[in-house]
Amino acid sequence: MNQVASRICPAILLISCVFFAAIGSSQEPFAIKDSRFIDRSTGSNTNVALEEEGGQLLASAKLPGGADGTLQISNGRIILFGIGATHTLIGKITMFDHVFESDKDDPLRFRVDGSQGYLYLSGKGSVKMPNGDIVRLPKGMDQEPE
Repeated sequence: MNQVASRICPAILLISCVFFAAIGSSQEPFAIKDSRFIDRSTGSNTNVALEEEGGQLLASAKLPGGADGTLQISNGRIILFGIGATHTLIGKITMFDHVFESDKDDPLRFRVDGSQGYLYLSGKGSVKMPNGDIVRLPKGMDQEPE
């Protein structure tokens, strides 16, 4: 009986681990499904830092930490929200009735995704949705961004 138990218990443990890992990873990532965040007319390799100054949205190809980003221009038009574009949000920014507040040391990063929307990638902060709901990122964060 001990030999049977010693074979069954590890198998049950493995199945349990796989089951709970699947449950834990099944949470859908946070994405804003507002079409104003997606320019479906083109793809984009834009990778910029966005910040707001005096009510104006500023895009910089110099990312936090000094890394170089990219700003795609097509036919004289900046492709800021093309599918594939990545944005690092600096400070407090209002875009399309959404208010983003990023942690100063770990700013929010989003990617424009054609199927998921404006997809959260990383960083700490919050998003105030147009209906007033506040989403803290990463999920489960219970503090205001610094």
